[in-house]
Amino acid sequence: MAIQNSTLSQFWGKIFDKALTRIEAAQSSIKFFGIVMAINYPLYWIIWNKGIAINGNYTDLFLRLCATLLCLGLVFKDLWRLRLKRLFVAYWYFTVIFCLPFFFTFMTLKYHASAVWLMNFMSSFSFSFFSLTL
Repeated sequence: MAIQNSTLSQFWGKIFDKALTRIEAAQSSIKFFGIVMAINYPLYWIIWNKGIAINGNYTDLFLRLCATLLCLGLVFKDLWRLRLKRLFVAYWYFTVIFCLPFFFTFMTLKYHASAVWLMNFMSSFSFSFFSLTL
């Protein structure tokens, strides 16, 4: 059993090292993604909800704030402590998955698959595919 665990940990260690080197090479793209998305989420909430009263209606402000904070973590990655920088690969993947496919799938379902949300939904999957294969 110990041999299998050792082999398994070596396998995942190699996968993690490959992902880390790819992500280190794409730091400027990751920072750009974080900046654009950190601006995009609150800005589009303001644009879409202009003049709408929040009297018991569903709003996506909480999800947008969570996505914005996750993206700001990407922008300020250089300020992370060394111990936390080891988790950056997992943080990057989680942020992209939350901000693109999860958010847009949830909103598409919440707004009954309206045309606007369906287009955003399809775009989010293609963007997440390209973002995760940096």
